[in-house]
Amino acid sequence: GAPAAPPPPLPPPSPPPPADDMLFARRSVVAYRPEPVPAEAVQRALEAAVLAPNHFLTEPWRFYLAGPEARARLSALNAAKQAAFEKVPGWLVVTLVASDLAPDGSFNTKKGLEDHAACAAAVQNFMLSLAAAGSARRGRRASLWTASLHSVRCEQASAQSG
Repeated sequence: GAPAAPPPPLPPPSPPPPADDMLFARRSVVAYRPEPVPAEAVQRALEAAVLAPNHFLTEPWRFYLAGPEARARLSALNAAKQAAFEKVPGWLVVTLVASDLAPDGSFNTKKGLEDHAACAAAVQNFMLSLAAAGSARRGRRASLWTASLHSVRCEQASAQSG
């Protein structure tokens, strides 16, 4: 007899959710819930942050949870926004330790610019991770503020002397 017809092809698997879901879910917000972000979500976000690409493997980012005194001092630096800053329930300050600085102290060197880009990518990873954690909790907005400080003299000095 005639050969049997081949079986029909299997249907394609269900597509995974789009990888860019968190890009569209993450928003900069100015109104925060008073409860803190769970420590597990912050820890996971930090783990995601340090996975940021950094071409020279310098890992130039530093993360600090700001306590009440540091928050008050940072808020006082911008009187126009001080009231808004004081409503933010938790702060993570991200600083950059540049592996190379220009003679004028700027990041305007190949490695300095790469360090700056790596810190920006780390902050983005952090925020996307918090957005993912927030969406898992039915859209709860993360109540953690991040600030990328482009120039922290004491850390620059430490990078230059180290």
